[in-house]
Amino acid sequence: MWYWWRRPEALKLEEAEEELLQSDVISNSLGSKPILTDKGHTLRVSWSWTLQSVMLVCSFAFFISGRYDEPTEAACTRKMFPYSPALEAVEYHDETIKGEFMQPSPFRGTPTPEIDARWEEIADGNAFNVASDKIHLLNKSISRPWHHTDPIYGGGIAAQSWGSHQLHCLNILRQATFEDAYRKADRLPEILRVTNEVRRNHLGKSHFAAISVFYNHKVWPRV
Repeated sequence: MWYWWRRPEALKLEEAEEELLQSDVISNSLGSKPILTDKGHTLRVSWSWTLQSVMLVCSFAFFISGRYDEPTEAACTRKMFPYSPALEAVEYHDETIKGEFMQPSPFRGTPTPEIDARWEEIADGNAFNVASDKIHLLNKSISRPWHHTDPIYGGGIAAQSWGSHQLHCLNILRQATFEDAYRKADRLPEILRVTNEVRRNHLGKSHFAAISVFYNHKVWPRV
């Protein structure tokens, strides 16, 4: 029987080469993975900081916008008042009104044709159209028998400024106050020819629920 026998030196050399080969394989495998792991970790950290920075900038921008971007007067008007085609024409300005009782006024005094003309000018507000699809914005039902204007004028629901209506009623009160003067001048307005009950109904139906407060004359500063 034959036996194959290797010299100890050859065995040691083979073992050394095998260990070296295994060491190279392990070194290469272990040396490449940390590189990939470091890149992935760096990428995740970078994205995290980027997202946090973007969120911080957006939050700061929203804060500044909400702090200094105040609503316009037009936006406030639309929120505070019911729908009206006239809202687009509303403008605001500061004005000190001279409201003393004895303050001279071109609308005050014993009725004359000139004074009556001034009142008619401010109280005779022109009517305008309200589109039928907007009537619900006034909390009204389209099924009611609204008066519609002629199609050549728009064909919408006829309406008038409430301010003009109030001035019209105030003018009636003024005329009723000077009824005797109108009778003497033979210029009695038609509204004063009807009964007081009709006038009471006409004026009473248009009152508001708003209140007017009184002040103490002793502490109210004179201007």
